[in-house]
Order: sequence, then C-alpha cells, then structure tokens
Amino acid sequence: MSGNNETAARWAMNDPMAVTNAKDTEEWKILNRPLREPTLRARRADAHRSSVKDHLRKIIGTNLGAVFTTVEQDPNHAFPYSPIDPHRELRILRLYQAGNADEPLKADIFKRNLRDVYGGYEALSYCWGTGRATHVVQIRDLNAGTQDSSLLNLRSNRWRTALATIAYTNFKIRENLCQALTNLRSKYHDVYIWVDAICIDQSENGKTEKEGQLAMMSTIYNSASNVCIWLGQDHANGAKSAFQLVQDIMNYRNFDSTYLPPPSPTLVPSDPKIAKFCD
Repeated sequence: MSGNNETAARWAMNDPMAVTNAKDTEEWKILNRPLREPTLRARRADAHRSSVKDHLRKIIGTNLGAVFTTVEQDPNHAFPYSPIDPHRELRILRLYQAGNADEPLKADIFKRNLRDVYGGYEALSYCWGTGRATHVVQIRDLNAGTQDSSLLNLRSNRWRTALATIAYTNFKIRENLCQALTNLRSKYHDVYIWVDAICIDQSENGKTEKEGQLAMMSTIYNSASNVCIWLGQDHANGAKSAFQLVQDIMNYRNFDSTYLPPPSPTLVPSDPKIAKFCD
C-alpha cells in the first residue's frame, strides 16, 4: 500500500464518518450544499452509475468488498432511521441511476433542513395499495453513526459506526411503489425524490415524527421542483395517446378541426315562400 493510501486508511480508521462524509466528498456535498434543481422529467429517459464502492475505492485505495455490504432488515424491527426535527427537516431519497429496469433499486437517504433544499428535489404522489411489502430497495442512511457522538470515542465501536454509515439495508416496499421508483429513476444521473412511505418513519416509533411531517406535508410538496404522479403501470400502452389528447385539447386552434365533425352545409329551401325567411 502506498504512503498516501496508508494515510487515508489510517485516517478512516480514526474517524469512521470520514469514510464517506469527509469534506468535499460526494456525500458531504449532499448533506451540506444546495441540491441542484432536477432536470425536466419530460426530457429524461428511464433509468448505471459507477458504484459507491468504486467511489470509496478511489478515496481509500483498498478493496472495500468485505465492508461495503447489504444488511437484511430484521422483520421484527423498524428501519433504523436517523432522527430528524420533524417540523423543520425532511429526508430525501437519492435514487441511484441504473442502466436497465432489471437492476435492483438502490438509494441513499439523508436529512436536510427544508428551507435549504427548496426546488432541489422531486416529490412522489401515488396510491400505496393494500398488498404486502414484498419488494426491496437497498437504502444507505448517510446520517447513520451521528446519532450518538459519544460512540465515536469508543474505539471498539468505530468500525461498527463506519459500517452503519456505508452499509445498505433492505427496505421492504409494496409493488406499486417499486414500479414507480423503477420507472422514475434515470439512466444518466441520480434522482433526488421525496417519498412519504420511505422518507417518513411509518413505524410506531415514528409516531411523533409522522405527526410533525404530516403538518408540513403541503410545504414539502410545494417546495419540490415538481410532483410526479404515479397512476400505475401502462399495460395497455394507452398512456401516450391519453397525454397526446390532453395536449391536443389545450391547443384550442387545432382541436376543433381535429376532433369535431365539420359543420353541416347550409340548406337552401326549394320553396321560394320559405326561402325569403332564410335570407
């Protein structure tokens, strides 16, 4: 290992949060700098990115395969959310780009003050559904390990904290949300989106948080750059025609000639006594 790599590895061991959250890393920018306004969705294609593992490899210069892992969520316990101020902050999902629809859903979740991310994310509106949550999105909490700063002083807990910071947890979601996220992610860049089922702690432990977030729901939606409304999978391939019809209706000049029957020709009565009343 070169001197620079050895220094970087030692630095990461002394400060587990430095693995991902050191200043000027991609993760640090997400947590501290304004988010870019999302591109117009109408111009975007469906959902590969260089993996975060590769990104960390460049920083530390070693193989993180044994550390960068996916943790199966305990079905008897809720997702281990980092706490937020439910009246001022929100969590945002950073949905990784993917080359094709078969790639697993993978994302980061992080908290920000709502006023600092105005227009820097999208929001999703959709029907939750009533089926069981059998689909999975792998989520890494960028704020993990910062809940109790005293843990950072315990050497035995340093790598445990670091692992919590860079490990993914399998988060169970329903089919409708899985379809929505699969279709809304991009081939070319990550998507920053607010999804209530994921970004709000829906467990019994999150009751107080949920109350606070529901109170600011309208502000969350109004602060988004745009709201994506997911109506479901287009199995009949009729969505394109439906949206084309909406555009045609809004084009009033062409609508009459396209969709309305032509006017009937003027009828001239043959009886001259009646014709004079039609002049």
